[in-house]
Amino acid sequence: MLRFLIKKGTRMGLLILFAFMGFLHASIPDSGADDMEDISRFMENAGRIGRNIEIPENLHKAQGQKEAGKLLEYYQSEAFKRKYEAEIERLKGTVFKDTIDSYYGDSNGAEKDSVKGGTLPGNERIYLFISSSVPIGTLRNYARDLDRLGDPNVFMVLQGFVGGMKRVKPTMDFVRKIITEDADCDIQKNKCSAYKVKVKIDPLLFRKYGITRVPAAVYVPDVRIMDVTLSEGMEGNAKTGDHYVLHGDASLAYMLETLRRPSGRRSIDLLIEALKGGIYHEVNKR
Repeated sequence: MLRFLIKKGTRMGLLILFAFMGFLHASIPDSGADDMEDISRFMENAGRIGRNIEIPENLHKAQGQKEAGKLLEYYQSEAFKRKYEAEIERLKGTVFKDTIDSYYGDSNGAEKDSVKGGTLPGNERIYLFISSSVPIGTLRNYARDLDRLGDPNVFMVLQGFVGGMKRVKPTMDFVRKIITEDADCDIQKNKCSAYKVKVKIDPLLFRKYGITRVPAAVYVPDVRIMDVTLSEGMEGNAKTGDHYVLHGDASLAYMLETLRRPSGRRSIDLLIEALKGGIYHEVNKR
């Protein structure tokens, strides 16, 4: 059997291969089952020709590598990072502020509240990283439990707008599905009750903690924010020490229990107790 190793994307190599296969087809005469000697001879000739084929180098390879290097260098530069982070903050102050804030509070006010109050101390955070790929039932359970906790330092984080930045409505619809208490309530016709939770859009937090798959929970025992109006994931704005990451589709109660073991923090115990108290309260109301 003949094997050909052709560099991926080399058009000239494919043309030579097809021409060579045509030569083989034209060179092998019709033969009976016993005419193996002729077939062997032609196969040897084909192998010899194949070994002598040289695929020319891509004439634009050097220039392409040079341009790719320039792009990578710019992407990794401080100038690009500052421009990227500034654009994120601009969106949060314009598009984000006028739409998303109307459903879960003023972003600046929420940031200020997150420094004080709640079960967690003001310098601790638990981020729940999510996306539209996570089952909606899981996300609604998170919203219900976060509402029970009522802690502004525990909240959900999206990496970006659902379907891209150009359209905000898909993100709004997605958030509504999560926070509406009654999944069957039609907000177009009725006034629907909603869970009091925060859902932030912050790709910088995803980058800061290296989140590449969701759902994921991150516990940060000590975070010091320089400017509460900016992203907690922005480089230089948040000083943090150790943090603990947990991946997987699990209940918030299980996540808290798992994060408590390596950290040994009493504050997570208090969250677990508060969550259990909320669950017991819901059961007793029925």
